[in-house]
Amino acid sequence: MQWAAQFARAAGASWKLVHVIPHVAELSQEEQEDRKRRIRVAIDGLQRSARIEGAPLNIVEEEVGNAVREEAQRYNADLIIIGRGLLNETLSHAYEIILQAPCPTLSL
Repeated sequence: MQWAAQFARAAGASWKLVHVIPHVAELSQEEQEDRKRRIRVAIDGLQRSARIEGAPLNIVEEEVGNAVREEAQRYNADLIIIGRGLLNETLSHAYEIILQAPCPTLSL
């Protein structure tokens, strides 16, 4: 997030955070909303500790590649920046995102 924020600032660009989570059909609507709230609180905390402010966050329940593509199209993105988390999981998601991306993708 820090690198993306610095890059956007240097380029004079706006930026948005998108966090994709899998949909779990067994969860009630209330449980799904609670899960999203907990994720938002965690990401807000990461932003504060990294001294990053003002980036809108959208939490999406969908398949990763589709969700990132749709968000990039919705905001007419010129660049997608993805971070790495757990190696095995992230590599498959990175591949999905890159294959479906409507614009260049940068992996950090």
